[in-house]
Amino acid sequence: MKGSEFMTKIKQIIYVSVFAMLFLTGCGADRPDTATAYDSVIKNEGWRIQEACSEITEEMAEKIYQDVLKLKQDLRKGIYTVENSRIVFLKEERKGNEVTVRAVFESDETSVRKPKDHPLIQGMYEAKDKLVTDAQKEAAETYIQGWLAELEPEYGKTYRLSHDIVVKFDMENRMGYHLYYPFIKESNEISESSEQPEETLEPFEQYAADHWKENVEEQRQIGRERILEAAGA
Repeated sequence: MKGSEFMTKIKQIIYVSVFAMLFLTGCGADRPDTATAYDSVIKNEGWRIQEACSEITEEMAEKIYQDVLKLKQDLRKGIYTVENSRIVFLKEERKGNEVTVRAVFESDETSVRKPKDHPLIQGMYEAKDKLVTDAQKEAAETYIQGWLAELEPEYGKTYRLSHDIVVKFDMENRMGYHLYYPFIKESNEISESSEQPEETLEPFEQYAADHWKENVEEQRQIGRERILEAAGA
């Protein structure tokens, strides 16, 4: 049994988070007029607007922060807790009345779901219960225990995760902003003639639904199929 795809995903997330933290550390000072938005109690939570951003308002910053935080909390509920979150507005570009702001949202996520409650494991047990022979059931249980051992070290573990965000709005309607996630093509997908990586903006809510929300039935079905394969049924 291999859980390589699970651990690979976790490692990829860690690498991205570490890079983002290093980037944020060297991003310059917060904008002076937003200094009153923070106190010693919430230094690591809430929002920050850096000096390179002149068009985004405190009202916008607070609303965007709350929108993203609630979205993540809702989609991760029962699986991870989301704490110590903040969004940092890094830089902006203005073309006419249209403003594009680059930001990073980061938070501590702690796994709070026990491995046995993972839908993948539940699907495995569902399939095991339908096996006929003792040999098949024994093989299935061995396979399940292997997966539980793979998942157990992640239970209760906390990761600092980050996500790039692009904010677009019109100067005449600042609160009518739209949020996007910037997808960048992998280096092996970039042609030699390209001067820089190609970026595609995906609506942020769609990105969150695709990457933060767990497909429970899909995970259960994968678990069922793997048990049938492992048991030779």
